[in-house]
Amino acid sequence: METDSAANSLRSPTGIDHARFLAEDFSPLAYAQQQLASASEGTADDARFTHVLAQLQSQAAALERQAQATVQREQTALLEQIVGVRGVDSALSQAEEHVREIKAYMHTLRARIRVPHAQAAAYARQAGNLQAAAAGVRAVARFTQLARRLRMQMADALREERTADWAAAAQTLGEIARTPLPAGVTLVEREMSAVDGHRVRVQAAGQQLIEEALVRHSAGDAAAGLHVLGALGDLGDSVALRVRRSAAAWAAEVAAHPMAPAAPWSDLAALVDRLLGEGLRVRTLERALAVHDRRRADGASAAVRSLLGDHVLAFWWRAAVAALAARLLAPAVRGTLAAGFPRLARALFPKLEPLVLTRLGGMATDRGAQGDEDPGVAVLWDGLLAPLAAQYVDAAAARMRTAVARCSATPGVMDPRAASAAARCIAAEVHLAAAHVRLGA
Repeated sequence: METDSAANSLRSPTGIDHARFLAEDFSPLAYAQQQLASASEGTADDARFTHVLAQLQSQAAALERQAQATVQREQTALLEQIVGVRGVDSALSQAEEHVREIKAYMHTLRARIRVPHAQAAAYARQAGNLQAAAAGVRAVARFTQLARRLRMQMADALREERTADWAAAAQTLGEIARTPLPAGVTLVEREMSAVDGHRVRVQAAGQQLIEEALVRHSAGDAAAGLHVLGALGDLGDSVALRVRRSAAAWAAEVAAHPMAPAAPWSDLAALVDRLLGEGLRVRTLERALAVHDRRRADGASAAVRSLLGDHVLAFWWRAAVAALAARLLAPAVRGTLAAGFPRLARALFPKLEPLVLTRLGGMATDRGAQGDEDPGVAVLWDGLLAPLAAQYVDAAAARMRTAVARCSATPGVMDPRAASAAARCIAAEVHLAAAHVRLGA
C-alpha cells in the first residue's frame, strides 16, 4: 500500500508518470526511442517526430504547471523555511562575531599576562644574579679576612712553634676550605697559592707533633697533633697512611735485616726490640685517637677504622707479625728457632711483659671488645710463637718419653742415673708451660 501511494504521488493529474524521470538510470535518448517506437508504424517519419515532440512538450508544460501549483499551494511553508534559514544565518553570523570577539579578548588577555610574566621573570633573574653577586662578594670578603688572619697565625706559629698556634692556623684553613668562592677572581687566585703553601706547612707541623708525641709515648700531645689534622680535614687519611707506611717500612726492614740461620739470636733480638718499640708507638697513636674522640666528637676513630678495616693497633700488629713470620718461619731459620725455643722464650717473654701487665689502653680486637690489653701479644703468639712452640713441644715430649723409657730399660729395675736424667729433662721443659700460661695462650 505504501508503495502504491508513493507511486501515485509521483503521477501528475494528466496521467504522466514522473517516477521514471527521477530514476538514477534515466536515459533521455532511450526514452525518446521508446516514444518513437510506440507511435503508429504506418505514420510517416516526419509525422511521427512531430507527434512525439508535441507529446513531450505537453508533458513538460504539464510538469511546469504542476510545479507552479505545488509552489502556490506550499507557499506559506516555503516562506517559513526561508525565514528559518535567515534566522539560522543570522545566528551563525552572531556566533561568528562572538567567536571573533572572544579571540580578540584572548589575544588581549594573553598580552596582559605574558608581558607582566616576562617582566617578572626578568626581575627574578636580575634578583638572583644580584644575590649571587652579593654572595660572591661576601665570600671574597670573608676569604680576605681569613687569609689575613692566617698570615698572622702562621707568623706566630713559625716564630713560637706552639701547638696552639698550629691548631689556630689549621682551624682557619678549615674555614677557608668550607667557604664557597667564585671562580675567576684574581684576588682569590693570588691569595689561594699562599693559602695552599700554608696548608702544606701546617699539615707537616701536625704530623711532626704526632711523631714527637709518639716517641715520648704521650697520647695527650699526639691528640693535639691529631686535632691539627682534623681541623684540616685530613685526619682519617693521614693516620691511615701513617699506619700503612709504618707496616710497609717494618716489612721492608724485616726482609732486609741480616740473619744467620745457624745463630739468629742477636739479629732476632734487634728485630724484636724494633718491633716492640714501634708497637708501643702505634698503641700510643690509638690512645691519642681515643682522646681526640672524647675531646672532638667527629668520629675520627671510626673514619680510620673504615679506611684500615680494623682498629689501628690490631691492623698494625697483624701486618708486622705477618712480615716477621714470613722471615722467621722460613725453613732455613725455623729449625734453629724451634730447637732453641727455651732460649727464645727467655729472651722474648720479658720484653712482652709491658704489653701484658702495663695498662696503657690498647684495643683487643682479636678477642672482641675494647679493653686495656694490647692485641700484639695474642697476634704475636698466634702468628709466630705458637708454631715454634708446637714444634718444640713435640720434640720435647719425644725427649721426655725417651728419658722416661730409659729409666726402666730393664723391667722391674729403676736406673737411678737414668731417672735423674729424666727429672732434669722434664724440669728443663717446665718453663715452656709457665711461659705459655703467662701469655694467655
